[in-house]
Amino acid sequence: MPAFSDVLGNRFDLYDRVVWFDDAMHLVSTAALSAAVLVLTGTDRAPLRQRLQLSVAAGVTLSLAWELWEFYAFVTRSGEAPTAYADTLGDLALGWVGAVLAALLVGAPGGGSRGRQEGTRAPGRRDL
Repeated sequence: MPAFSDVLGNRFDLYDRVVWFDDAMHLVSTAALSAAVLVLTGTDRAPLRQRLQLSVAAGVTLSLAWELWEFYAFVTRSGEAPTAYADTLGDLALGWVGAVLAALLVGAPGGGSRGRQEGTRAPGRRDL
């Protein structure tokens, strides 16, 4: 999704015509990637603290990788150098927010209860 939206954004010149498009893409793309990491690792039903840890670690790491690629691909070859620092910091902050949103939105209430009903006993367990 992030690569596809980036290609479409460039194709339709949305980065220059729509002021907030770049910010929205960083927020939504990082949220989607972080959510995918949570689901693929089976952490989507874990407690919120564990989801936050993994989502922020993955989201910020992926945001940093994207920003390094952006710097190499665009900033070093264009006149954007004077504004690149502020843009990069803003993009990284939006990536962090997207990762936190993913952790909050992915998963069911009462996380960690997958496959176990309230009041059931584990096999072989005896109540005293």
